[in-house]
Amino acid sequence: MADQLEKSIVATIAYFDVFEYPVSLLELHRLLLGRRTAPSVLVELNRALQEGRLLAKAIRRKDAFFYSRGRERLVDTRHTRFLAAEEKYKQSRRLIRLLSYVPFVRGLFVCNSMALLNAIKTSDIDLVVITKPKGTWWARLFCLLVLSALRRRPGQPGGTPKICLSMFIDEDHLNIGNLRMGENDIDFAYWVANFYPIYSAREVYQRFWAANATWLSSTVPNVYPVIPHPSRVVQHREILRPFVERLLAPFTAFARDIQWKKFPSAIRDLANRDTRVRVEEGILKFHTNDRRVEHLESFIKRYEALLSLRA
Repeated sequence: MADQLEKSIVATIAYFDVFEYPVSLLELHRLLLGRRTAPSVLVELNRALQEGRLLAKAIRRKDAFFYSRGRERLVDTRHTRFLAAEEKYKQSRRLIRLLSYVPFVRGLFVCNSMALLNAIKTSDIDLVVITKPKGTWWARLFCLLVLSALRRRPGQPGGTPKICLSMFIDEDHLNIGNLRMGENDIDFAYWVANFYPIYSAREVYQRFWAANATWLSSTVPNVYPVIPHPSRVVQHREILRPFVERLLAPFTAFARDIQWKKFPSAIRDLANRDTRVRVEEGILKFHTNDRRVEHLESFIKRYEALLSLRA
């Protein structure tokens, strides 16, 4: 029978196969799925890939990428999507820099396909926004105004790529482990593990990582913080923003009320019923089309199919 390490390797590759994303050796090591202690060195992982019987049946390698047997085309897909993602970053650099100046914003983390540079032509740039304590409502309002004025919100005609504000978290609520559907919510763990920090004032990304590291490592034992490419990072000094924030802070209820009135019924109906939509102190999350269950079912199907392969 295959040992636990081989099964963990197959499970990891099967998960990313859902997103048509072959992984490199370094990515496989960092994102290796499993609750048991994972190999701490690449040598052990590489040895398993070369000698494992299950892996010889289920996994293939091309151009330094590992993928499920029969899915060789994914290597070319990854190259194509990398180029598409790079172009989207170039097109949005100035706008992302503008958003980093918004009052109450402390961090901008890219998530979903763009975080992995796995974008297709129609992909949005999804952002998780970290804010000053009690600043989620004002940050969201100003970010929406900027994106609306430039016609870069999803659904607006005009400029591309669109920028989707996926979630707002304030600095007092950086631990978001409670937003998992349960301890086996690997989709959420991978989502958070791959946040790509393009703006991080006052080391907020490092603090975010520290707040979530314990529960993340229970699912992805080798995981460590993402190091963004310097060309994508936004940095600047805060000059007028603290003064503007002090002026606006007493009127947070106003910012909250005008946005609540404009929420579509789908958000108001789902608010705080489960982890899909959260509208509460320090967290605004609007995933009405939450696909975690769909991803999990697809992953299990692919994983079981790989385990059952014969030579």
